Amino acid sequence: MKRLMLVWVMMLCLMLCFNLSKAENSETILQITAEEKTQDLMEAYRVKAAVVENDEGQRCIRVAHQAADESWILQSSPWMALPIWMNDYHSNDEWIELGYDLDEEELFVSFYLVPDETGAWYLGELDGCFLRQDVPYIVETCIFHRDNNDDFHYGSLRVSLALEDVNLELLPPYTGVFNPILDPDGWACVHVEGAILYDAPDGEPIAACPLRVAGTVIEQTDGWTCLQIGSPETGLQGWYHTEDLVFGEETEYVVCSFPSYNWDVFENLDSVFPDVDIETDESSTRLWLIGKCPDGRWLVQINVDTVAFADESAFTDIGPTEHDWYEDELGYYEDED
Repeated sequence: MKRLMLVWVMMLCLMLCFNLSKAENSETILQITAEEKTQDLMEAYRVKAAVVENDEGQRCIRVAHQAADESWILQSSPWMALPIWMNDYHSNDEWIELGYDLDEEELFVSFYLVPDETGAWYLGELDGCFLRQDVPYIVETCIFHRDNNDDFHYGSLRVSLALEDVNLELLPPYTGVFNPILDPDGWACVHVEGAILYDAPDGEPIAACPLRVAGTVIEQTDGWTCLQIGSPETGLQGWYHTEDLVFGEETEYVVCSFPSYNWDVFENLDSVFPDVDIETDESSTRLWLIGKCPDGRWLVQINVDTVAFADESAFTDIGPTEHDWYEDELGYYEDED
């Protein structure tokens, strides 16, 4: 019995020593000095992260990821006068959940760091809003609409999202309009219901479009504006009468009128769009009905990049825009009255 107890004590000592050396190794990799205090520490398979506080009470975020050659590459945010914390139980090699507390009513701002294809970490979500480095707009993920673009805010980011540049003191929480961190110049959207999209000035009509079909301005001439809808590779270029569009910041205030439809179509995307490679990830596949063609077909924006045509019969139960789908279908929001 004594021998068994001795074995257990030795095992516990070894585990304690292992954990201590592991923590010490992580702090060494994250270059945490004796003058700094580790507030939170996360250790995943190939990623280590910490919230560190200096003697002035400022905090920063440090992330180290392991490269293919087994070396550790360290990134560190600027020091910030914010009470930043990390949820290490909900963090891993693919994302790191963090936040900071506000002074009133126990409110807090949450944000996520995510890695790019090289392993470098950047700010991927702020206060429920999905920030994209690869496309020039922001998606509000906390109110998700698959059939309209109410939750999209168009413009180029004014700030870098790289961890080394992220100063959350300069990034305001979501307020409904992203002008503080978005530059909307170069964007336009339809603000006249049924505006006609043409293949050229005074050319053939492509489709009649609902409100808030958006794109980047390619060219303007003699009362006409050419928009790039989606990417240059898989999107569509077309011409509108300039008077049917609003530009820049004004796109934020146009209420989308894309038709709603039966979501069963998502189960048959391969047959609806046989020549289009569509991702099955719900966050990237939306299916916006952005126009009705003269021959009855739908003009569909499938995701942020791709525009295609679909047979009229592919979409059923066509109805008005469902701005309040969560309230009607899921009951997520209750009437205050």
